[in-house]
Amino acid sequence: MTATIRLARLPDAGEAEAPRVFSEGLEGLSRAHSLRLVGREDLTTSAQEYRALASDADTRRLRVVAVLDGGGRGVDEWLARVGGAGAPSPDEAVPAWDPGSAAPETPAAVVGGVEVSASLISDPRRAEIDVMVAPGWGGSRLPDLLTALGETIAAAWGRPVLQVWTDCPGWAQTGSPQAVSGVATPVPGDGDVASPMRTGFTDLLRARAYRPVHAEWVTCLDVAGTEEPEGDGAPLGEASGYEAVSWSGPRSPEHLLDQLARIYALAATDMPSGEMTVEPGAWDDGRVMRREALAERCGREWVTTAVRPVGGELVGWTTLMVPPGLPEVVFQQGTLVRVDHRGHGLAGWMKRVNLRELLARHPGVRRVYTWTEGENTPVIAMNTRIGFRPVAVSVCWERTAAGEAGG
Repeated sequence: MTATIRLARLPDAGEAEAPRVFSEGLEGLSRAHSLRLVGREDLTTSAQEYRALASDADTRRLRVVAVLDGGGRGVDEWLARVGGAGAPSPDEAVPAWDPGSAAPETPAAVVGGVEVSASLISDPRRAEIDVMVAPGWGGSRLPDLLTALGETIAAAWGRPVLQVWTDCPGWAQTGSPQAVSGVATPVPGDGDVASPMRTGFTDLLRARAYRPVHAEWVTCLDVAGTEEPEGDGAPLGEASGYEAVSWSGPRSPEHLLDQLARIYALAATDMPSGEMTVEPGAWDDGRVMRREALAERCGREWVTTAVRPVGGELVGWTTLMVPPGLPEVVFQQGTLVRVDHRGHGLAGWMKRVNLRELLARHPGVRRVYTWTEGENTPVIAMNTRIGFRPVAVSVCWERTAAGEAGG
């Protein structure tokens, strides 16, 4: 592709907000990706969420670069400048948006983007890179440019461990030429072992020395016309010796914050993560409040059910996230039962109670999505009984800079 492009660094937290056309353009890229992946707009990140995430200076460092069609350098020229010897710093390579200059006329002018994020409260060595490319640009070298730019930004921040997630709407027989090598995971519901389908982007990451370290199935529950989900053990409304407590909203009851912090700390280390580099950091009620404040700015709502021994403290939790602007869709955000309280059917019970609470508050919901490691057979089996079916596979790719441990 011979078209020219411009690169615009969106303002960091604390700087003047960029015109909304940028966040709307990123929403358009996210919508196109969702349509390619699941055939619906369900997995779209909204412009409101992009703006809120860009303002999150408390918990992470974020850099977003938008690619604008026309009026600049060719993709190969930009790639040589960013990835070549003596490459300029990220800020030199990617000029900041100038409030006095013309913004894109329409969101459609944003044809690509890269988001680089690094937590300020955990994982001090890691950065995540998210590359987005508009339909029609995937066959160009734009994905190479955006990946290289993300790596340059992470290096400038002193983050040697890089992680990139890829999504695939289909899977192939393990070991076949169409399959991502090194990834084999049981298919939910039928027990066969499969691998994600190779794409141009997975081949690009392999060529840049990334390796697949973790895979998760994206599964979906169709709840249209369902008032109460199918049970898998304990009756919906009871579990002997335990009680459930449910609430809704981005903010949790204040008297539960310290207990939730302990649950989140367990979830950070207990959830399967394959060979991913994970350093979760400490949790306290302040971190819980910052998490919930960000959700509120994003326009997200949580429907949460927790479980505890009668009169005791929380020993389990599950939560569904209701995104802004998608009234038919919710996302399972996490489920955990403390190890010393497992074996009582609490996880399935909490999920069923929480889904009932969700449908009571949001009767228009039709689909619930969740992400689960294929090797996590107890959770996969529980979700399959509830009615979740696989729709895609997500893979985490990781690379550690040369000279660092693990590189």
